[in-house]
Amino acid sequence: MKDQTKRNLANAGIGTLCVIVGFILGNIFGQIRTEKILTHPGVQDTVVEEFQSEPELTLDDHIAMIVPDKLQNICKALIWVESRGNTNAVSTDGNYAGILQIGSIYVKECNRLQKDVVYTLEDRYDSVKSLEMFAIFQNHHNPHHDLDRAIYLHNPTAGPEYRGEVLRKFKTIY
Repeated sequence: MKDQTKRNLANAGIGTLCVIVGFILGNIFGQIRTEKILTHPGVQDTVVEEFQSEPELTLDDHIAMIVPDKLQNICKALIWVESRGNTNAVSTDGNYAGILQIGSIYVKECNRLQKDVVYTLEDRYDSVKSLEMFAIFQNHHNPHHDLDRAIYLHNPTAGPEYRGEVLRKFKTIY
């Protein structure tokens, strides 16, 4: 055999061995998802493309990333009281929507604070955008992240029953 042919066979053997080991390890660790065959003149080699798919983030993950630490549990309580976590929830009068039951005035205020039209009424149905608006609103109007103030600001026309319901849910979370 010619030296070049021996090298090609050796390279192909090593490449195949690496693919097999990688495949086994990938299946063990769940990291290998696709395989792509590339051919080179005189040598067939297998290259394994690796990627890790991002796990789907939960509502709690988004709250942890967006909402200030001191307000995270009260935000969860508000979501529970307002919509039970239903992104498509709409108030009986149709004026409030989404997980936090955000109204048009809330959206306008967040846009004013951003000095630009960033949010639309449709964004109330997007849990991430609702959380962003909640954080913007609270950070501006409640910079010390006081829990009672957070409840009041979120629903200033609600009575003491509403505050009590939110705090009861808060205590089960916290």
